[in-house]
Amino acid sequence: MKALPITNQNFITLKDGRSLGYTIYGDPLGFPIIALHGTPGSRIWFKDDDPVSTKLGIKLITIDRPGYSISTPQPKRKIADFNSDIDELIRELKVERFSIFGVSGGGAFALAYASSRNPKLHKTALVASVYEFKNGKVPKDMCRPNRMGFFLANYMPWILRYTYK
Repeated sequence: MKALPITNQNFITLKDGRSLGYTIYGDPLGFPIIALHGTPGSRIWFKDDDPVSTKLGIKLITIDRPGYSISTPQPKRKIADFNSDIDELIRELKVERFSIFGVSGGGAFALAYASSRNPKLHKTALVASVYEFKNGKVPKDMCRPNRMGFFLANYMPWILRYTYK
C-alpha cells in the first residue's frame, strides 16, 4: 500500500463553528484507529508518515483536543463533550468501524468515548493513563513533575493555563 501524504493542517468545522484539527498517517485503506494525545500534546505524532502503521494496515487518525494546536477551545467543557467532536469527524471521514486509544492524558477521553457505546467502535485502549487516586492523593512514587502538575491542577489551575498555552 502506498502511504498517505502527510498534511498537518487538516481540520473540519464542527456544527458549533469550532475547528477540529486532525492528521492521518499510514495506510489510506487500512483499519481506522483514532489516537488521542496526552497532556500537553497534539495531532502531530511523527515528522513524516508512520511506516509501522502502513506495514500493519492501519489508518492512524490523530486529533487535536479542544484548545490544542489548531482545534478551537471549548470553554467549560467536560471530558465527555469531546465525544460529539469525534462523532462528527468519523462521519466526515466516512468511517464505518474503528478503534480508539488514548495516551496519558488522552486516556480519559478514550474511556469517555468508549462509554458512549457507539456501535461503530470496535476496541478501546489506554496507554500510560492515569487512574483515580486512592483517597484523592497523588502516589508518592509518581515522578515529581507529574505530582507537581496534579498539585497545580487542583490548587492553582491558573498557573497551568499559562504553561500549556
